[in-house]
Amino acid sequence: MKKILAIILAISLLIFMAACSRETDPTDPASSQTASQPPADTEAEVTESRQEDLREEDDLREFVDAYMEKAVMDLRAGYEDLLSGIGNFDEYQENTGRIEAFYQKIDEATDMIVIHLREFSRDYAAFVLESDSSMSDKYEEIDDIEYFIYKDAGTAYYEEFYEGIMGDLYRAFYMGVIEDAEGDLSEDDWSLARDTEYKRWSGINSAVHRRWLDLRTDISVFRSRLSREIWNQDMERAEKALRNFSISIDNLKNDITAPVFNNPLTENRELAEILTELKNEFEGVEQLMTDELNSVYGILGNTYQSYVENYQLLLDWYDRALKEMEGLYDSIPDKVLEYYKTIPLVLDQDDSRAIDHALYDFSDAFYWGILEQVKNTFQRTLLDEIRSKYYDGILDDARGSVSYDEWFKTKTGSNVDWTSFFTTFSGDLFDFRSDLLDGWQRVQEGFRVKNFDVDALLP
Repeated sequence: MKKILAIILAISLLIFMAACSRETDPTDPASSQTASQPPADTEAEVTESRQEDLREEDDLREFVDAYMEKAVMDLRAGYEDLLSGIGNFDEYQENTGRIEAFYQKIDEATDMIVIHLREFSRDYAAFVLESDSSMSDKYEEIDDIEYFIYKDAGTAYYEEFYEGIMGDLYRAFYMGVIEDAEGDLSEDDWSLARDTEYKRWSGINSAVHRRWLDLRTDISVFRSRLSREIWNQDMERAEKALRNFSISIDNLKNDITAPVFNNPLTENRELAEILTELKNEFEGVEQLMTDELNSVYGILGNTYQSYVENYQLLLDWYDRALKEMEGLYDSIPDKVLEYYKTIPLVLDQDDSRAIDHALYDFSDAFYWGILEQVKNTFQRTLLDEIRSKYYDGILDDARGSVSYDEWFKTKTGSNVDWTSFFTTFSGDLFDFRSDLLDGWQRVQEGFRVKNFDVDALLP
């Protein structure tokens, strides 16, 4: 495998520095330039240049390590600069604007990093697929994505940003200057300072952690799909996996959380119809609960008093959502069985590749597509919206307008109910996906030895 030229690193790091610099406005088209620098290349030009240079040299690890080192170095320098002027609570209060700006810088920087790491994976994979290497060499080369991006860069991201910089900020401010000021402030002022800092820190901390989890999942699934198709010597499906991954990157850039729905390459109408029915079932529940939540918003209103008086409606929505999902978990297995049983009826039972493809089409479209979309809709869109609108919005704003005991009880109760729903919803979905994957693996093992008795394979 060839070594990636320094120009790739220079281009990528130039983009990173331009976006992460706290002296530039990311919304200003001119902010990516300086007086001594030419205008930045377009995204298409950068991608084309990176792919061309991949043909020149070697070492994905060296490139990714250098990129992550630069990213960490820039934010670490910003952290050290921030802390150099904050040694006590008074200095902390004087610098809240700088603190908020640095949290925003972390948010923007990590957002860019996870996109770039996906792009590196995509461009490297594109080179491997287009190269003249043998299939066995391609199979080994694709594994570099797993080792150098999924493991090395993923670990660096977690250790340096989530455990490192975010942990240091927590210890410096929440557990440091604010904790030390407890005896110097009134109880209300001290408690307010702690709550404000924790809210500011936890929001970015959660985003950093979630991006890390998503990055690892996306890259691992992408690499796995490519390896599978290369092993099967099926370049058409490998290129399809590359196209879908590229679309998912574009979606991420445009804040589209729904994963790409993979239409089966088997082009078998019966199997495609079953997958579409599964998709429609889940999307129907998503739309129903979204519409109902919007109705609840209308009644809860935008005031603390209205929220408290009508809070039961939100609890009812939590219960309704769990029951709707429970109904799907009860009914969907029959549709899954129908899909499995249809495979040997509509495909040549001696065509092991076509049968394996049909199973993987199901895994891609349902397990990684539809169910991932459901998770994103509830956990990120709807639940994040509820928390932002009420827990971090109306309830936060109401502090001081009602007694502290009442306010604390209301806010704590809201958090407990929200967390309970999140935990139950996530746990139920995880269990369903685990059972689904276990059944899928049993069916695959049976089909590979020409055992097509689905009922016996899934007792």
